[in-house]
Amino acid sequence: MTHSINLDTRKTEHGWQRAMDKFWIKFVPKWFDFLNWIVLLGIFHFLAEYTKNWTLKVIYAVSMIGLWMYVQSHLFNIHFEGIPFIKSERTEWLISLIIAAVVPLVVFILLSNIVPQISGNV
Repeated sequence: MTHSINLDTRKTEHGWQRAMDKFWIKFVPKWFDFLNWIVLLGIFHFLAEYTKNWTLKVIYAVSMIGLWMYVQSHLFNIHFEGIPFIKSERTEWLISLIIAAVVPLVVFILLSNIVPQISGNV
């Protein structure tokens, strides 16, 4: 299921307002689900470091990898269209793939730094 994001689309003010409303209605619940995942990862990290239990460390590692793959899977299904100065559909796909590869990596790096801070640097 591939989703397209057309950066060159033209809409009326009402059309843009409707698109923004639709976006925020879908985005906010997913955002808070994501924040819940981060808190849960913080709990796993805290418990794993506090107890030195290898089972909890495995659960934490599998959870981090699972979240990374989840984000990556969603982003690989997004195709950016109408990118300014890009005329080739192949180049648009390449840019979409680069974004899909880089964003989860950045999220993973940030989470690797944020989660230990949430858990109190045990």
